[in-house]
Amino acid sequence: MYRYKSQARGLMLIGFYRMNAGFLNSLGVQAEPGHSRLGQGMSYKAPMSPQNSINNSSNEVRSAAKPDGTWHLKYYHPAATQELQLVLMAREGVLSGSLINKLLDVTVPISSGKVQENQISFTTVMTEPYPITMMWEGTIDNDFLTGTATISGAASFPFDGERVE
Repeated sequence: MYRYKSQARGLMLIGFYRMNAGFLNSLGVQAEPGHSRLGQGMSYKAPMSPQNSINNSSNEVRSAAKPDGTWHLKYYHPAATQELQLVLMAREGVLSGSLINKLLDVTVPISSGKVQENQISFTTVMTEPYPITMMWEGTIDNDFLTGTATISGAASFPFDGERVE
């Protein structure tokens, strides 16, 4: 298990390096000759959630999302796509739970969680392998979740997933 944690930490550091390189690119710092700028050639296409079989009229009131359960997420970072598990519980508009990275053997509680209609938002604060705060915002469509995770003081990256329990 230690070998995998070490490899995962190395991958995270590479991602951190690439994220900083992207920041420098955005400031106009030129890449070395023969090297492309971060993000060139990368593309992301979110999977389409199935269409509801019931037609919604414009007069229909949108019901609140039901985020409770376990979600299998994919977080799309330039260094690598990470597979995460998100466990959520909502009570009266307040969202609680945890985000789990099984590869790193890290479980992070969520804080400042909110649910409003089909929108969710929460924050995670990770301390190992290095400190990082992320703000997550997503949209629930039945058993599908899509959104953006923003690294505090840095960039935003997409995520998506589906409810598994």
